[in-house]
Formats: sequence, C-alpha cells, structure tokens
Amino acid sequence: MSINWGHILGKDDFVWELNIDDKTEISRYVSEMSRDYLIKLFDLIEAEGIDVNESIYINSKTGKPLNTSSLNRELKRFSEMFLKMLKEKHEWNLNLKPLKSNAFQIAWALKMLYRYHYSKKAFIAVSKFMGHKSLKYTTDLLEIEPIEDIIFNFHTGNYSQGIRMDALEHPKEVARIVLTTIEDEYAGFKSSMRGDY
Repeated sequence: MSINWGHILGKDDFVWELNIDDKTEISRYVSEMSRDYLIKLFDLIEAEGIDVNESIYINSKTGKPLNTSSLNRELKRFSEMFLKMLKEKHEWNLNLKPLKSNAFQIAWALKMLYRYHYSKKAFIAVSKFMGHKSLKYTTDLLEIEPIEDIIFNFHTGNYSQGIRMDALEHPKEVARIVLTTIEDEYAGFKSSMRGDY
C-alpha cells in the first residue's frame, strides 16, 4: 500500500525494492505490461501536479493515501454494490467471499499453483514470492494443500477428475479412456457447430 509513483518511474529493470511488515527489503518483479499501464496512467494525471513521492493508492474523495483497512472498506462497499446490482438486474444471488485487498494476490497465487499442478515446489515458490514466513501460512490463506500424486487430466467425459499414475500400468485402459475422450470432444464440437445445446 505504500508504493508511490517514484517506485516505478525511471526504472528499466522492472523490479521494485519494497519494505514489508518486518521492515526487511525485498525485490518484487513487476511485469512490463503492468509497469507500462502505470506509466500511461501517470502521464494522464501528471497535469494535476502529482508529486512522484505521492502514493499510487489514494482515496478518491479525501486524496489521502489508502491503507489496508480503508482499501478493504472501499472494496467491500463496491463489491456489495456490484452484487446488489446483479441481484436486481439478473436475479443472481451469488454467494461470494468478501472482496479484500489481498484478493488479487490470492487470485494470482491460485493461478500460479494451478499452472504448476499444485506441486510442493510451486507452493514453496509462491509462498516465498508472497513474502510469507511459512508455507503453512500460505496454505491456510489459500485454503488448499500441495498435491503429491501425479494425475493425468483429460478434461472431459467421465474422466474429468483425472487418472492416477497407477492406471499407466494398464495401457489398454488408458487407450480406451483417451479414445472415449476424443470421441466426446468431437461429438461436443459437432453439436456446437449444429447449434445443439
């Protein structure tokens, strides 16, 4: 929350040096795309005389820097308004967890873990990147545990939950599952081309 414009402007290496809660300095990689968008945003608001030492995250009403609790209040207010609008316009009653400031960090972590099949190595890397002191803190926050088994997932048919490694000892069964999956995919494709739903 303490990031200011000076942290990102005039840098070529896309790395922010940030202080975390215990005052130790850590380096966080910033994607080139994120940095480019922030610089474009800064160019748009520079005419308003914003100082590079000013916080990026400010309350639009008061102009004061946001802290975690004030950001959480704003996110809660906006998410409640959004859910109310969905219910009124579309009669959708979604049971979602409250939106908090770490929701974006959690979403990123879950996507990274999914990409690397929830392996223990992925958990360790994500936990370290998030600045957590222990892997237990990460698993408690994300509410998932590393997966030790290797599972082959064919995504469709009756086998969408995946096939465990021991199934590979039966090649005919694996071939049957793969062929069934391909047939299901093809049937779904043909149905979608005809407009059958």
